[in-house]
This record gives sequence, structure tokens and C-alpha cells, in this order.
Amino acid sequence: MNRLLFLLIIFIVSGCAAPGPVKEKANNILKPVCYEKFIDNSLGSYQHFAHQFSPKVVFAYAEDASSYVCGDAYWGELVDNMCLVGCSPTWSQIEALALSRCESAKSPSFDKKKPCKLFARNNEIVWEEYKKEDAKFQ
Repeated sequence: MNRLLFLLIIFIVSGCAAPGPVKEKANNILKPVCYEKFIDNSLGSYQHFAHQFSPKVVFAYAEDASSYVCGDAYWGELVDNMCLVGCSPTWSQIEALALSRCESAKSPSFDKKKPCKLFARNNEIVWEEYKKEDAKFQ
């Protein structure tokens, strides 16, 4: 019985981890603190929400020559519990919240020409720079 419970726990926890290729891509782009935040699968983390039944979670990122910042947002943060029909937040609303959190994490010395950009929607990396590099190899 204990063995079965242990295997069930391993199965559940491993189901919340970012897929290997996503982790590899993220590791090639994100700096350490943001990478750890992106792959964290603890309760209430980015990966936890990315594996929900109807996920809408967004990760934003920016870096300049000397520092980097990131921010995320989950659709559940924007749900209006008093609304009965058609109340689910849109991707645009969730993206705006993640971008806002990323921007607010910047220090005053952060390069103003380096805005926060969308890095991922759930576990799909949408980072523009990565897509440009990926296109070179096709």
C-alpha cells in the first residue's frame, strides 16, 4: 500500500513538471532566478498552473546588459466570481498582468529600450528571439 501511494505521489508531482524540451529551451534563454521560477512546480507556481485542466498562465521576461526580470499571471487571478456567463479572462488580459508584473520588477537602472516580452503561454515558448534563432536552423 505504501509503495502504491509513493508511486501515485511521484506520478502526480512529475505531471506538473515542465516537459524536457521546454526546460531545455527555457534554460537556454532565461537567467537563473527566472528559470527557476519558470520550472518550479510547487503548489501555486507557474508549472502548477500550467498543468491545470483549463490553463491560462503567462510568463513574461526581459533582460538588459546587467540584469533581468520576469513576471507571471494566472487566469484565476482575474476571474470575477460574481459573474455567471462568459467571464473567463482573455489571453490579452492575462498577458497584460504578466507584462505589468515584469515591468514593475525592473530597477530604475534597467535599460528602458528593453521592454518585457511574452516568454511563454502555458508550456509553449513564444519568445520572439528564440523563434528567430530557431528559424535559422530550419
